[in-house]
Amino acid sequence: MFADTYQEFTIFIIQLLSKSEALYKPCATFKGRFQNPRILFTCNEGQGHRGRYVYIRDDRRDQDYFGLCEVEVFAYRDESICGEPEEPVAGHVVVGADASAIYSCDAGYKLLAEPNRTCERDGHWTGHAPQCEGNLGYF
Repeated sequence: MFADTYQEFTIFIIQLLSKSEALYKPCATFKGRFQNPRILFTCNEGQGHRGRYVYIRDDRRDQDYFGLCEVEVFAYRDESICGEPEEPVAGHVVVGADASAIYSCDAGYKLLAEPNRTCERDGHWTGHAPQCEGNLGYF
C-alpha cells in the first residue's frame, strides 16, 4: 500500500478568529513510512486543540504521491461531545470550559433568542442557535 512511500506531514487544527483571520495550531507531525494501514495521532501531546477544521500539510521537499483514504477526528474531553455549536451570521459564539456556549452579535445587530446554550450529556446543544437580526443603523 503506502508502506514504500516516505511521508512527512504536519496536522493543524484551524480556529477561526474572525471573518478574515484564522489561527493554525500545530497538532501532530509524522516522518517516515507507514507500518500499518491505520495510525492514530494524538493532538498537542494529548491535550487537543479547539477549532473547526483540520489541515494536513505535506512537508516533503520532493513531490511524490500523498494520499489519505480516510481521516477521523475524535474529541478528547467530555465537554466536547456536542462538537462546536453553530455560529450565527454576523455573530459569534464562545464555548466555555463548562460546556456552555455564549452567543453575541456584531455591532449593529440584535440577538434573537437566549444568548446561552448548554451541552447535554446526550451530545446535543440545548435549544436552537440564535440568529442576529439585520442592521440597526450602524455602518
